[in-house]
Amino acid sequence: MTRWLVDRRWEAINDPLLLPQPLLTELVSPTLWEWVKLEPSSAEAHFLTAMIAVSPSDSIFAHRPFHLRRAVALDLAHDEARLALFDWLTSDAEYNQHEIPWGYLGDPEADLAELREAKAVADRVTDPVRRVKRLAEVSRLRKIASSWLAFRQSGQSDFGEWCAEHGIDLGYTE
Repeated sequence: MTRWLVDRRWEAINDPLLLPQPLLTELVSPTLWEWVKLEPSSAEAHFLTAMIAVSPSDSIFAHRPFHLRRAVALDLAHDEARLALFDWLTSDAEYNQHEIPWGYLGDPEADLAELREAKAVADRVTDPVRRVKRLAEVSRLRKIASSWLAFRQSGQSDFGEWCAEHGIDLGYTE
């Protein structure tokens, strides 16, 4: 049942008829936490825990990266976990850059550190089409973060103008 829920996680999480909160908190999550405890070398247990479990004392987000990293380390062919980890690692940079060219919302240096890990994760995606797409995404995000850092050091006030002067195309249209 848990595997079915994960496969339909976006629908299930957003539809209370498919995943009522008591089912998630009283049955599914405790079962997953117990599975991870009993079989710490199970990549599938870590993957499912990362994707759907809710900890009674914490947020799922505090545990998701750990369990995704474990799933990938335990099963090098687990592209589903690898792609979920990639999405997790790039999500901060995606959010922090969504106001470009007007502003960068977070710390570009922290984003660059996460994007280095995201690139390493993307390098190991077994599906070549997915791998190329993820590598292009990391490259785009890194280019924006690096350009923003250089722009801030320049002392100029308009990122769009600075990019034009330096021949940097960030792929955004106003």
